[in-house]
Amino acid sequence: MEFVAEQLDIDSACAKEYLTRSKTAYEHSSWEIRDLLELSEFSKREQDVRDYLRG
Repeated sequence: MEFVAEQLDIDSACAKEYLTRSKTAYEHSSWEIRDLLELSEFSKREQDVRDYLRG
């Protein structure tokens, strides 16, 4: 576990949490993809979309 944590540049104590909570890895990868693609959560931009559609 220590080796993998080092390769991923994360604290090895946190790495063990990936084994205890199934959504943790999914959530972290989702956040990374969102940040990489500069996306935002819909709930934060919902009013912008509504205004745009109203035209």
